[in-house]
Amino acid sequence: MLDVIVNLFRGLFGFRLDKKAASKHETSCFYKGYTIRAKPQKNGVQWLTAGVISKKDDKFMKEHKFVRADFHSNRESAIEFSIYKGQQIIDLEGEKIFN
Repeated sequence: MLDVIVNLFRGLFGFRLDKKAASKHETSCFYKGYTIRAKPQKNGVQWLTAGVISKKDDKFMKEHKFVRADFHSNRESAIEFSIYKGQQIIDLEGEKIFN
C-alpha cells in the first residue's frame, strides 16, 4: 500500500523529488586541503559545470561557488568536469578565491 502512495506522489511531483534526490547525492573530493563539491546545474536537456570549493580554517568555513559555461550531455560527465574545474581553480588561484 505504501508503494502505491509513493508512486502516486512521484507521478504528481516527480520533477521536484528528482531535483531533491540529486542534491542529496553530491560528489565531492579532497584536494590540496580544499573540499570540492560538484553541483552541476540542469539547463534544458544539458548540464552546466558548477560546484563549491570550501576550506576550513581555525574559526570559519570559507566557500567559493563557481559556475562555468561548459555544457555536458549527462550529469555524470558534468560532475567529473566540475571536480576537474575545481582543481584547476585551486591550482591557479589558491586562497585568492576567498577574497
